[in-house]
Amino acid sequence: MLTPAPRPLVIQISHCGIYYDKVTLGLAHGKNADVFILRTDRLPEYADGEALNCIDDLVTAGGLQPKDFMPRAWSAARWKGHQYAIPLDCHPICRVAGYLNEGAQSFSGTSHK
Repeated sequence: MLTPAPRPLVIQISHCGIYYDKVTLGLAHGKNADVFILRTDRLPEYADGEALNCIDDLVTAGGLQPKDFMPRAWSAARWKGHQYAIPLDCHPICRVAGYLNEGAQSFSGTSHK
């Protein structure tokens, strides 16, 4: 069960281009957010730098089970045998396909051959 925060909840939306800069600076100066979104490829860096707390006890207390999540998402939120995050979402791997518009090539005088 969640308990109310002891201070007012402040939500700040940041442009993604500076997001990790703000997170890192906040951590360095003790003004970090209690909860923030982190890409899984960044998790090892933040966990090894002791910027994240192991949440094994919280996961157990909250009754969260790996079976409740997609296996790869759950394992991506773990580092060195410990849980550091809860999966928020998953993005499918998209393949970019190129389409050839032969009519446009003919009109422009170019060729794909």
